[in-house]
Amino acid sequence: LLQAALLAAAFFVLSIALTCAAAYPLLRRRFAALPPNWRANLLFGWAALPLAGTMALLLLSFAPSLLTWAGLAPDHCHLHPDHPHLCLLHPPHIEGGMLLVTGALAGIAAMVTYLAGWVLDCWRTRRMVANLMRLSRRDEAHGMHVVAVDAPLAFAAGLRTPELFVSRHLLAQLTPAQLAIVIAHERAHAARQDTLRHMIAALVSRLHAPTLRRCLLADLSLAAEQACDERAAAEAGGRLAVADAILSVEKLFARWMAAGTTPRELQA
Repeated sequence: LLQAALLAAAFFVLSIALTCAAAYPLLRRRFAALPPNWRANLLFGWAALPLAGTMALLLLSFAPSLLTWAGLAPDHCHLHPDHPHLCLLHPPHIEGGMLLVTGALAGIAAMVTYLAGWVLDCWRTRRMVANLMRLSRRDEAHGMHVVAVDAPLAFAAGLRTPELFVSRHLLAQLTPAQLAIVIAHERAHAARQDTLRHMIAALVSRLHAPTLRRCLLADLSLAAEQACDERAAAEAGGRLAVADAILSVEKLFARWMAAGTTPRELQA
């Protein structure tokens, strides 16, 4: 029965992944026309589609025998000799079992590796946030932490309860109106829990084709940024003001990079 379930799962994953790979290029332009928040939610669901769809189809395949096992339906397996569903009461016999078991073990090892990497990323994120909070000062007026670095940075960090961090350089260079927009944008990331959402999407999208997976994650990040821009525009001055703030931050960052400071020096 386990071999049959693994074989069915592999078939479901491959079928859904191929369907998604064929359909997404045709639907991408339509998705782009949706409001950013809706698009981000849709892309998150699309990223999880092979995994979620496979689990749903496996449950559907087991449903007849599960209903019989629970006493909610009579045993009907005598009506068909070929068992078109996965039956807990009358497990099917499949040839080549060792090949299936070997493939299953390889798949499980890959999943454990991916999951371990994801857990490690979560731990690194938590440690980074703890270090940032230790090395920064709290600005209660703006509800953020000011990091003592000479780089134009602003970001929300953390998984369950994200914290807002702004560099002292950015704080000194932006006007109060521009700073309000940057803070509103990063608060939107924190409220949406975009860091956690993106990490989950990166994990569950492993069953997609690699090219489609990269495209999905990039589109998801863009949709999240646009959704936060929309929220910042609604809270702090409109779209033109948001565009002006983004342009100012980009100019500051380009000037900082041109001065010869590297991310390695920033980490030091």
